[in-house]
Amino acid sequence: MAFCFELTETISAAVRRVIAEQSAKAAMALEVVNPEGIHTARKSFKKIRSVIRLIRHCFAEGRFEQEVDWFRDAGRQLSVMRDADVVIETYEMLWRENPDFSLLDSRQIIKRHLTFKRESLHHQMQRQLRMIQLLRVELENYSSRTGRWPLDGSSCRLLLEGYSQSYCSGFEAMRKVWKKPTDNRFHSWRKRTKDYLYQSQLLHEYLSIGHQPDLGTLEQLTECLGDHHDLLVLQTNIMSECDNCKERQQLSRLIQIRRNDLRFQALTLGERVYAGVPAGLASGVSMN
Repeated sequence: MAFCFELTETISAAVRRVIAEQSAKAAMALEVVNPEGIHTARKSFKKIRSVIRLIRHCFAEGRFEQEVDWFRDAGRQLSVMRDADVVIETYEMLWRENPDFSLLDSRQIIKRHLTFKRESLHHQMQRQLRMIQLLRVELENYSSRTGRWPLDGSSCRLLLEGYSQSYCSGFEAMRKVWKKPTDNRFHSWRKRTKDYLYQSQLLHEYLSIGHQPDLGTLEQLTECLGDHHDLLVLQTNIMSECDNCKERQQLSRLIQIRRNDLRFQALTLGERVYAGVPAGLASGVSMN
């Protein structure tokens, strides 16, 4: 089924179904260790974490953090390989978008270094198959944990509380970026905006017309913030691969120019996404 709560389901059933589907999808993606499977698994982890944040008020103190942290840690086990792929994809994107990039004598040398680094990391992941197999088993059994969650009797208002909190967290993260636009603050904003996107998709049928965010604009914002972060990962990696000081400076300049453009785009999109506090959403949640 789609990544969406159905009005015909109880909230407890919808939560357990979506988490079971995403856990199974992640486990299946890790049957063969490759970049695509790792990306799919990590995306499912982020979706599950957004579901848990949506129902955070159901959990006793400490239990919410325990569940969210489990998927955070699972994603981190796979992040090294994913970052290596992102570096090459972002490097090639930067190359296509900047014709002057072709003047760099070390262009292909740098790419070969990055590719070799990725392949080395891939081989390391292959040697960690036991860890991935254990992770798959835990994912396949995770749905049994949700059966013990105190979800029975959950109401639409509980979903609204979690949804509103995610909106406000994203708004506050954006406000901090406006105040002081550091890389860490942009990254935090990215994570909170991703939560808001996934939760908006989940609650699409619950939100009445006029209370639904513009998912197209929200997706553009998350992509923009994602590209901004990917360029930071590229910059961190590429500085160690380029020996020529002049070319290293040129690469750094190209990356920074692109990141500045993305910062401006993100803040412009953010003003549209977070145009107002979600006051009155309670009246906009379908109770059918």
